[in-house]
Amino acid sequence: MSTQLVLDSSCWISWIDEYDHRSQLVDDVVASYDGALAVPAIVIFEVDRWMRRNAFPDDARRKTLVLMSNERVIPIDAQVAIHAGVVARSHRLATADALIAGAAHIAGCDLATFDRDFIGLPGVVILPNPAQSE
Repeated sequence: MSTQLVLDSSCWISWIDEYDHRSQLVDDVVASYDGALAVPAIVIFEVDRWMRRNAFPDDARRKTLVLMSNERVIPIDAQVAIHAGVVARSHRLATADALIAGAAHIAGCDLATFDRDFIGLPGVVILPNPAQSE
């Protein structure tokens, strides 16, 4: 598969949290894209904030941020911001979610998420989340 995949923050957090039972779902979707990942800069921010809030050891936090930064990082530029505004309005997404969706779209990537708020957006793979009711 030649398309790169963006994992939203919920997927990254599930992937790095050893106690999260959804990490295998993330492994599987990443494998289906042959590991071709892209990371919006805002996802790096959100994951770092989550690790700091949850007192991740500094070494583990640094390793995760290096791993994320070694992928194709998608900056939040004017083009991404403008598309995010369109997506936020049309799908009633929060700012961070709209920026993630906008970055994936502008970069030509698919987006994987556990968040059902993204339903209906093209190129989005909604992973099953037992924690959310249907």
